[in-house]
Amino acid sequence: MDDLPSSNPIAPNAKRRAEGSPDAGSPLPPFATGPWSTLAMNIPNPSSAPTATAFQTPERRGDPSSDAESPLPSRFGGFGAPPSPSPFSSTSQLIPSIPFGIPSANTRAKRVRVGTAKSDSLLVHHYPKEPDIARRLVRPDNEDADAPVEEEPDPSVDGVAVHPEPQRRRPKASPYKRANTASSVSSLVKLRVIDSDPNKANDPKKAICLLTNTSRPYSALQICHIIPRSVSDDHLNKMEWSWEMDSWSLYIDTRFNLTALMSDWHHAMDGKNPTTIEAKDWTLVPRHDHITQVHQWNEATNEADHIGQYGNIERNSYSQRYIDEKVSEFTYYFLPMSEEAKFIALHRYAADSDPSDITTHLHPFNDVGSLASHVQPHFVIFSTGEKLAKLTEGLDARQQRLALMDLATIASFGHTAPDDNQLIQKNLASLNLLLRLYEYWNSAAVPPPGHAWYDSPAKRAAEAEAAEKVRKAEAAKAKKAEQAEEKKKTKATKAASTA
Repeated sequence: MDDLPSSNPIAPNAKRRAEGSPDAGSPLPPFATGPWSTLAMNIPNPSSAPTATAFQTPERRGDPSSDAESPLPSRFGGFGAPPSPSPFSSTSQLIPSIPFGIPSANTRAKRVRVGTAKSDSLLVHHYPKEPDIARRLVRPDNEDADAPVEEEPDPSVDGVAVHPEPQRRRPKASPYKRANTASSVSSLVKLRVIDSDPNKANDPKKAICLLTNTSRPYSALQICHIIPRSVSDDHLNKMEWSWEMDSWSLYIDTRFNLTALMSDWHHAMDGKNPTTIEAKDWTLVPRHDHITQVHQWNEATNEADHIGQYGNIERNSYSQRYIDEKVSEFTYYFLPMSEEAKFIALHRYAADSDPSDITTHLHPFNDVGSLASHVQPHFVIFSTGEKLAKLTEGLDARQQRLALMDLATIASFGHTAPDDNQLIQKNLASLNLLLRLYEYWNSAAVPPPGHAWYDSPAKRAAEAEAAEKVRKAEAAKAKKAEQAEEKKKTKATKAASTA
């Protein structure tokens, strides 16, 4: 929760313009190499098509406490080179890729071939002429590729050394040693995300998009955060205390907070502006029984903490409870949250990279059904609760209820009811409970400084590591000074002997 998309039309971008752009008189607009970066469409005036831009996004933050597994290869295979491009069966002009696909008048929520052109295992969606909608392109705000790079090792994970990653800019709010400062999650964590994902791709080393159910195009697939890396140290303390974790034991790069999404859906989930809800097009909501269970744990934690007296120092984290109970798969539902979501379509593959069998889903996406994921519910509850809080911010009780009611009419939590009215009321109750949990965690009163809770093994280890670095630096400095003094004496001795 990172790089933020823009919903305005793509403007020419000289800095990131694709190489090999045609001359002004060329009948085709510029496009990036390969069919996965273009979309076959009918364009009345090809010469006015916008310039292609790069769609790459970095990531940011790691978890040492709950990711204890056997060592995995230290180098992640990456998002591999895309396959060689194949000719399109369509003769339409090419323009830059539209992230979600655009619903047309003849597109319905059933398995259809929406004017498609196939290239090996990739499906290109060909939509009818709709000039106004066809210009609703999205360009993400890419990080500066020229940013300086510094090397720094990741924290170790239960004694397993994490391969050092190239470091870019550090999150503004997350303090040192509470976040991985690399532009991407570590290679080891990526492999753990893939290994934990119940939606397996054909290649066990490749992730699969939670929404589209495919790993192609793999160059556009990203490992993304449910709770963003930009979360502040204050919020981390509140989450750790509320979730019964040791101080300094929560790392945002834990696999329980990471999932695989195509870059367009990743940007749509994160939103352009983190201060407004309008830019966040969709979110995940857990099945109702997952929310109820977390609520019960939260109530028990409140009692054990003696209502603000901070008496419960013994921790039994939510993540560890799932591990102890051998629960590794959870059920979620897709929830659209913005007006922009009414203009997008979700094309979900029946099988990984099988373009001959897809289902096209349109707003309100009720037919998407349940989504299986290894992501743990309390991370999703916090993320979605934050979006709901921004949606209802500044509203009175009546307006807040109406706003949540609008979502309840299109939401799915896995409830069953004899009629729609009762189903909506159950959905509304789940939304309210989810929002209350977030508000409690966001305003939790953590122990004051000096409390025994802060004296955690993780924090002591971080402080010891910092002290060891200082000691080594001072020792190296002293040794260098000693060598310089010895060299000076040797030089003086030689000068005296020659005289």
